[in-house]
Amino acid sequence: MAEDRLSWELQLQVSHPPPLADWGFRFGEAINHLRATLNNLIVAIARQSGVTDEKRLKALMFPISGTPKEWKSRQKALACMADWCRDALEEVQPFQRLQRGGTLDEDLLLFCAT
Repeated sequence: MAEDRLSWELQLQVSHPPPLADWGFRFGEAINHLRATLNNLIVAIARQSGVTDEKRLKALMFPISGTPKEWKSRQKALACMADWCRDALEEVQPFQRLQRGGTLDEDLLLFCAT
């Protein structure tokens, strides 16, 4: 994780790479698991914060917004989360990168959103 907390790097060392045909499948599975981990994190935080309504918990997802408008549209789903959590989530959104001089192409969260 970089000091600005807006980027990170993943390095893999493999002794025997899988056949080329397997890479796409394995990479897709890895991204899917990363996305699921983010979603599970949000649900765990909500539970620890006292949210007990199972319907709300099932509807929670880690928001990934490329624009402030997208972020605003996701606020209803995050209404059960504490203010500090919503603020922290907003700080790591891809659209924040644009305000800090970066580009959306540099944001791996958007890659997880698709």
